[in-house]
Amino acid sequence: MIDFVGAYANNYLIPIALFGDNSRNKDSLREKLRTAHVSGSVATLSSISFDEIAKEQIFAALAAVKLDSMRELKADIRTLLNRLGRLPRLFDFLAGTSNPVLMAGKEGNYWALLKKMKFVEVGPTAQEEAILTFLSKELLPGKRPQELLVLRELLRADERVTIDTLTDAVSRFTALNWDDARASIAGSSVPRVLSLEFYTSVQQKTYGNEPVAILDDAGAQLGATFRELYHGSHAFRAHVDDLIETGLYLAKHVETGVGKPVVGKMYSRKDVCRLLGFFSNQEGVVNGYKTDPYSKTCPIFVTYHKDSEISASTRYGDEFISPELFHWFTRSRRTLQSKEIREVLSGEFELHLFVKKDDAEGKEFTYLGRVAPHNPVETTMPGDNDVPLPVVTIDMKLETPVEEHLYEYLNLYTGASKN
Repeated sequence: MIDFVGAYANNYLIPIALFGDNSRNKDSLREKLRTAHVSGSVATLSSISFDEIAKEQIFAALAAVKLDSMRELKADIRTLLNRLGRLPRLFDFLAGTSNPVLMAGKEGNYWALLKKMKFVEVGPTAQEEAILTFLSKELLPGKRPQELLVLRELLRADERVTIDTLTDAVSRFTALNWDDARASIAGSSVPRVLSLEFYTSVQQKTYGNEPVAILDDAGAQLGATFRELYHGSHAFRAHVDDLIETGLYLAKHVETGVGKPVVGKMYSRKDVCRLLGFFSNQEGVVNGYKTDPYSKTCPIFVTYHKDSEISASTRYGDEFISPELFHWFTRSRRTLQSKEIREVLSGEFELHLFVKKDDAEGKEFTYLGRVAPHNPVETTMPGDNDVPLPVVTIDMKLETPVEEHLYEYLNLYTGASKN
């Protein structure tokens, strides 16, 4: 037996060394560590086992460390530059030397990062930077390929493209049949994302305040400014093509999604608003959950281990009863007669459960699938100054039971953190 952990200050290096994962993607490292512990094996090793304290130390170290410092990213770029004999594209980082999404997001977009690190002398103009930042932050992660496919077809054709042509592209790339592929393009969500109407006014300003593409019932065309920049700058064009190619690769080989959340994958509140088909980005008001009349969905976001510093009135006792059953607390000061609770229980809204272990994991939640409500009960919970507050608890039956490694991981610190 080898003690991998002990009092080692850099415990976060253990999963990197064991799995050869240099992507700097914490979620990827957590997933591999969880899975390896349950299966008891790691590639090239016969077996591996971590006790509860060792796992706690490794996960805590991973949460605390910063893997995407400018120094480390610059070293990653230089390593590939020396290997390739040219500046690497984002697509080149897919080989595992770094995470292209982290690389592109560090300064808003990859071109801006190269300029800041002095790998290039000239950076993007303000208009180019706005568009590249939109593509990098919203589309590059590949959580929904439709927008990327629309842009690829429009850039290839360099003219107005019919909805049927776009439908063909979506149905060939994804597992969607013709009707579903057409609905995903002709609905409001994809057009509003590409026109920027989906986003808040602040986000629209950051992304340039002009549509990247315009879709209607007859077809689609590029936004005028985007088209002009794409044809007017070789460097801008190269970065756009790289973003689209890399995003589609991630959509196909990492996310494996077709425009809806995939069980086991991770999403931010903004991602969820987009993937569930909200009319607009409501990440700022979703908070714990929200019934959306437009999409007829209700995403439920749970931070499983609550910060001890939060107020008593928001320290809910959400917990798994089993991998198939989740005991959920509504907002405090709610009863069975509250409008939102009646909507949750009505059967008119699809309920989707998203969970993260704690706030150290960042803004993304793991999607656990659709849930069905059972056994709603009016009760109370402790409030500030020990004043009891009305609340409703509901047992949520999961359509897809939580996988063993994730279930164990979420419950790792139950005794210490659920108070």
